[in-house]
Amino acid sequence: MHRLAFGILLVVLSLSVRSEGTGHLLSWHHAGRQGSLEMEESVRLAELVVEKLSTVPDRILGEQSPERRAAAASLLRTLMVEESFGEIRESSGGGYSLALAVRVAPLAAESHLADMLDFVRSLGWEAPRHNRVAAQAEWTAAPHHASPMLIRAAVVGEWLLLAGGEDALCPLPGWQASLAAGQVPSTLPPDGLLRIEGHATRLLEHLSGVHLSLVGESGLLFRSDGESVLTEGSFSLSEPIDLPLPEWKIPHNIIHDPIVSFSGTRGMDRLIQCLPLSETILSRGVPDQWFSWSRTFARSPNTFPIFPLYVAWPVDRVEISIADMTKDLPLVLGESLLTSGRLRLSAHQVRNEVALQMSPPLVQPYLRGVTNGLSGIRVFGLFPLPGQPRPVPEVLLSQLEARENQVIYHWEITQNRIDLVSSLIQTASFLFGKQQMVPGSASLRWLEAVSPRLGENAITLVSAPGSARLELERKSRVGLTGLELVLLARWIESDAFPWIDRNALQDWRLGSKPSRSRGIDAPSGR
Repeated sequence: MHRLAFGILLVVLSLSVRSEGTGHLLSWHHAGRQGSLEMEESVRLAELVVEKLSTVPDRILGEQSPERRAAAASLLRTLMVEESFGEIRESSGGGYSLALAVRVAPLAAESHLADMLDFVRSLGWEAPRHNRVAAQAEWTAAPHHASPMLIRAAVVGEWLLLAGGEDALCPLPGWQASLAAGQVPSTLPPDGLLRIEGHATRLLEHLSGVHLSLVGESGLLFRSDGESVLTEGSFSLSEPIDLPLPEWKIPHNIIHDPIVSFSGTRGMDRLIQCLPLSETILSRGVPDQWFSWSRTFARSPNTFPIFPLYVAWPVDRVEISIADMTKDLPLVLGESLLTSGRLRLSAHQVRNEVALQMSPPLVQPYLRGVTNGLSGIRVFGLFPLPGQPRPVPEVLLSQLEARENQVIYHWEITQNRIDLVSSLIQTASFLFGKQQMVPGSASLRWLEAVSPRLGENAITLVSAPGSARLELERKSRVGLTGLELVLLARWIESDAFPWIDRNALQDWRLGSKPSRSRGIDAPSGR
């Protein structure tokens, strides 16, 4: 799994999307494949990643070259399994420079040098000759026309060094000097698996073309304690959060066992308001805190799947009327959903609930108003709350208050979350006409194979030591949550990979169905 996770990082190394700005974009240090999950499905998914990434240069240049694809694939396979470090930097002209070093055996280094010479020839550049001094070998290639671009390759002892981009940004000379002196320019702690540092906003812009200024310089460190992966993160915020944080208003009376996940978030409303469409989806303002939980996912081959997933948030009013909720929902849903003929709003006075009846009835969402005696609470769900409640252990809910500056707490049994989230996203993709993971595909088979190995607790804590910075701590089996694993698998399987299709993320419309009316029922008794 660690090997595969780093393979996804290599996506960024193959990008050639240009954006404005200068300086550090991404750097990493990968320890190699120790501790990875060796499964046939992981190997197949990794090969799919290599296959897609190796075609990126051809797609950028608009021409096919078997030699170029073979050279890229060989290097990508090596980076997935061997220790490496590197960086990507942006230039003032909107381009970028990439440099990396990978620890390889001497024969493998010579093979990669030969592959890179084939890569240079495929670009129409003149292939350089080797310059060899003792245990070092190096060459530099550049286009025939005047250009600041170049490709450099070098071998220093057991390290293969490669760089491409603008000469002024190339760090290889400094790396060569350090390695020749027996010093590795980048280091990991003894238990370190992977370190990633980068500018999140500019990375997203490279991947999707979307400029979303929320998080700036960020860093993640993955370590192993022998059984679990320990994740540490630090994120600088472009929009500070308000301190002190609001007091938790936990809806104890509606969160019932047995559950397989629970999350609480507070103080993130200013950041959420910066997200696209937030003003439309959350027209009455962003809650300063909310809670989500899920129960065991049930699926029968002869019936529609049941999605016991719930979200709750406090509101200012203790009493919440059905009329109020009915007015809010059209603002949240938008005209495209209401005019599609596939959706009806119906009010239920006894349950103090507004239900969304969809066609086909794969999910039946609802919004319910309840109270805990202190404040009003709105509950959004995809399946009715249990009729015979059994309170969750108080020790779980008390984790929200374990730290004064805690903004997020998340607990899950990852195996159950993968099953629920994967099926829910597949269903939503069907309803809204999005690309789905095909049965038997490498990504879906990988999720199905890895899920049973993740039937243990995963805990994530996010705290705010200051208004402009967040810190993350996580203990899990593989370093990622169930949702993150599903999104990763879907991204790899998508046609846009290694880029992100922003239209697929932003355009959510139900297919039209003939209807005689807009499908909104007036609240009962109103």
